Amino acid sequence: MSKTTLLYISAYQYSGSTLTSFLLNTHPKITSLGHTAGWPFNKGEAFYCSCGEVIQECSFYQHLARTFRDNNLPFEFYDFGAAFKASNNPRLNRYLTASLPLFESSLLEHARDTLVEHFPVTGSRLRRQREANDRLISTAIAFHKSSIYLDNSLDPYRLRHLQRIDSLAVKNIHLVRNPRGVAASCLRHRGWPPEQTLNLWLRHQRDIVRIAADVNDSITVHYDAVCTNTDEELAKLHRYAGVAPLSFAGDFKDAEHHILGNQMRLGDGKIKLDTRWQKELTSSQLSALNQQLKSFLDTPKYSRHKPLLGRYVDDA
Repeated sequence: MSKTTLLYISAYQYSGSTLTSFLLNTHPKITSLGHTAGWPFNKGEAFYCSCGEVIQECSFYQHLARTFRDNNLPFEFYDFGAAFKASNNPRLNRYLTASLPLFESSLLEHARDTLVEHFPVTGSRLRRQREANDRLISTAIAFHKSSIYLDNSLDPYRLRHLQRIDSLAVKNIHLVRNPRGVAASCLRHRGWPPEQTLNLWLRHQRDIVRIAADVNDSITVHYDAVCTNTDEELAKLHRYAGVAPLSFAGDFKDAEHHILGNQMRLGDGKIKLDTRWQKELTSSQLSALNQQLKSFLDTPKYSRHKPLLGRYVDDA
């Protein structure tokens, strides 16, 4: 039995994953809903699908809801039941199903996963969630008459859970944005100090590289290149997915989309390289970030990350 190709975007937040999903979704052979687990919104909130309809009135999401309920799978428009949760307690769930805090050990994580999988309650929940993902992906592909699914849920550890679905052939896309741009976005939206963001960003990059080593296929793409060399980067991703390359037509909203994500999903279909960080971060903040990144890459055990992250170090 042939497997369905699943493209998965591993990235830190504010790294251009929504844009990349829209661009790839314009290919007739590729379907993406963006964040596959659903997008949490408040009850009573009018949350719009990127097609322009309120999500409860969108023809695709109505079809998805009926399919889930016909197969006795739980479904809410703000939560598709496709997130991997062994516990409803977020902190406990982190220890049971995600990268282990304070450790960077795939060996420990694999041992933990085996125990969680064999414990009756948690194992049953995870199998149910794998079934939900399998059903969602097959439904989305059939509805859009495509053959490849793209998930941009970002968390690299989700890769390991998806690999346990027998019907899927998982291929990882490591999307990287200049950490200065990420730091400015986190400062703007979350109020996080840039140095704190860079620490989190570096941990995330290390996790992606480490976890993606378990995936047979992985490719690295940089946000700036997607924006400035769109046709070249899209062709690279199309070939990686195993489909014929198609050039960008200039407006990705010309295609039908049912992508969930941030406010960008409701904007126009033009590509805009976000360089606001150049004005929003002070010279002292930029200098501190540069020194922080340089010190990280100069640390012997992290020097292997230089080919990936060295481009963001200013040696001046």
